[in-house]
Amino acid sequence: MIEKLRIGAPVYTRYDERAGSLERIVVSSTDIQENGERRVTSLVVDPGFRDLSELLSPGSVEKPRARTVPIELVTSIDEDGVRLSCTGDAFEALPLFERREYVPAPIEPEGRRFRWGDIINYAAAAFGLGAAPYLPSTEGTAFNKAADSAALPASAPVWRIEPHEEIGRIERTLVDSETDRVTGFVLRLDRMDDALVTLPVEAITSIEDGVAHVALTDAELDQLKPYMEE
Repeated sequence: MIEKLRIGAPVYTRYDERAGSLERIVVSSTDIQENGERRVTSLVVDPGFRDLSELLSPGSVEKPRARTVPIELVTSIDEDGVRLSCTGDAFEALPLFERREYVPAPIEPEGRRFRWGDIINYAAAAFGLGAAPYLPSTEGTAFNKAADSAALPASAPVWRIEPHEEIGRIERTLVDSETDRVTGFVLRLDRMDDALVTLPVEAITSIEDGVAHVALTDAELDQLKPYMEE
């Protein structure tokens, strides 16, 4: 049975508590020239903000929140969302997808522009809500994913190698639920009609920095099968 992993889909814990939304899909970077397969290794779930006070807390926008969920914790995937076998408390104990590591503090240039989070925090402070700017000047960001894996974010762009051009964006991932193997992707073509087609996993030559690369000729691109939304 083929499951559809849709970026933005709601994610629920064992007792139907809302854990968050599916933010990224992490797949193995095994050379598909050898076995023609990629496997989903984990999901990245963003819990969002529980209330206004959490949104207005210092550094709320910049702080990492998304959790890395091993694919083994997924019990079902359907049009209503993704369900996990863990409880809400167990979900909150999962490792962050992004983690902070201390690095030498950079020198801030004069006239530094506001970040979006700065604007929210300063506005909160102006209204007496106590929020202050988050200053991660001594922290760097690392990602909790295996070295032999790659993460596909929402609307990951797809580029072909020759000619070097963007041909569309990935809408969702098609996965065999029995083996966790990626069988293909739903690609929204960069055309006037925004057509949806099925991109076989074998067409992906590499995934780097959230960008998928393919080696398709014009004829092969025209022969991609249309994808019908259910």
